[in-house]
Amino acid sequence: MLASPQGDPETGVSPVSDGAWRASVGGRPRPDTSDRGESDAGCTARTATSPPPRSLPRIAVVVRKRPLNEAERKRNEADLVQTRGRNAVLVDEPREKVDLTPYVMRHEFRVDFAFDEKSTNDEVYRAVVRPLVEACCLGDANTSCFAYGQTGSGKTYTMLGPQPYGRGVEAGVFELAAEDIFKCLEGGEKDAFVSFFEIYNGKLFDLLQNRKLVAALENGKKEVVVRGKLGEFVGGVSQRRPERERVCEFLSKRSSFI
Repeated sequence: MLASPQGDPETGVSPVSDGAWRASVGGRPRPDTSDRGESDAGCTARTATSPPPRSLPRIAVVVRKRPLNEAERKRNEADLVQTRGRNAVLVDEPREKVDLTPYVMRHEFRVDFAFDEKSTNDEVYRAVVRPLVEACCLGDANTSCFAYGQTGSGKTYTMLGPQPYGRGVEAGVFELAAEDIFKCLEGGEKDAFVSFFEIYNGKLFDLLQNRKLVAALENGKKEVVVRGKLGEFVGGVSQRRPERERVCEFLSKRSSFI
């Protein structure tokens, strides 16, 4: 990833070394950050200076920053991205003026929730995903959550946790959600089914049927339905512990799925 070349007392981000800064911008000295230019505004969001409430907007945009990986640290790369508060992401962009004087332009993006590199999967789950699970289990709402980003940005780590997947040192969002869903089902009359799909090159594959090609269609109510899918039963009121194990087994085997 790219945090500010200067330390920020508000966010507690430590300053980047001169060597790391020079390596990241082709050997040029650290520029004066007093001329940052205009900030770019992203999507608007509510202010969140305390732990988020149980309710979420209809669509929530959540950003999670990952730390520099081992290869980036070996190259002594500078970290130019940081989070501020609960809903702001700051990106410092090295630029040059017309007279070739280097400077840094800071861009600020507003999102619904922003998590820094020290945040855990459990913190992300409790703030963002658990309210969706509760809305689904207790309020019969249709909810969804997906991770989007380039290769190596941390999607798998967030959703599945570190390898080996399933019941690891730090559980991923899938496992945490599965546990809460089964807790919600206890004492009730609801059952749980699971389907696993992979989208690849614009095609939809059913991972429970050996990657069988299925079709996503729209019905008369403008609802998306998957024709030919397999819905696997993973729990009823009389089956809890064995089905929890089956869910974790699914999570440990599937690499890219819905």
